[in-house]
Amino acid sequence: VLPYHFIVIIGTLLTLFFGAKSIEKTNKIMMPLFFVLFAILAINVAMLPNALEGYKFLFIPDFSKLEDPMVWVTAMGQAFFSLSITGSGMIVYGAYLSKDEDIVESAKTTAFFDTLAALVAALVMIPAVFAYAMDPAEGPKLLFVTLPKILQNMIGGQIFAIILFTAVIFGGITSLQNMFEVVAESLMHKFPSLSRFWVLALLCVVCFGVGAFMEPISSWGPWMDFVSIYIIPIGAVIGAISWFWIIKKEEILDEVNSGANKTYGSFWYFVGKFIYVPIAFLLCIIAISKGISF
Repeated sequence: VLPYHFIVIIGTLLTLFFGAKSIEKTNKIMMPLFFVLFAILAINVAMLPNALEGYKFLFIPDFSKLEDPMVWVTAMGQAFFSLSITGSGMIVYGAYLSKDEDIVESAKTTAFFDTLAALVAALVMIPAVFAYAMDPAEGPKLLFVTLPKILQNMIGGQIFAIILFTAVIFGGITSLQNMFEVVAESLMHKFPSLSRFWVLALLCVVCFGVGAFMEPISSWGPWMDFVSIYIIPIGAVIGAISWFWIIKKEEILDEVNSGANKTYGSFWYFVGKFIYVPIAFLLCIIAISKGISF
């Protein structure tokens, strides 16, 4: 497995030498491909025996679960992780936007398609989990256990498998791209004498070294729980406090309204400062106090 891990890291390094255009090009190709493939898979999954139980599990709400604070914390962590609200991903992509770009509309579009992607993926994974009598709480294992079972029973499943897991690789690369880029730019800004090549090479070595000890799939779940429940909410809260309590109101509104078709003012700022920030901070405290088991 380590050789493949090395190939992905080096591949990401090479794409980053081409700058923002490589990030944009890979996203334009691979992200729409994800939607097409999962839509096809969702149709096939609907025909599996016992898939109806999966739809019931997915769409029939159990409101009693809302009494558990960790449900809210986990949902917040997932939203922050998926939307990259902790800062790095959005900073990278936002830094390359033109002044004519409507930031708020772009944010709405991002949230919409992120939710749509999660729903399409759920329509594949959850019914299949029930069809194959698996545990829906398996986490990352589902991608490499449930999906192969689905593909085995499909006409042309091998071809779909090659395309799908190639798309998964590119999806991982796009995530690595924005993570590497923001750290690399920060280091080069702090230390102008450092060349881009050596900064990216150093980051790749660190990434490979950490990833080498996480290769067993059993290591992913606890690590992702730690990141989503601790690191991401803390980062998001720090970012929110910076935006709404440290940066001046006029400055943040000028940036938000740059290129906007609709002007956002005091009400939007009030919601962010006095509703979003306190709720995020409260949920973050709950997450830290409750803790997670490894």
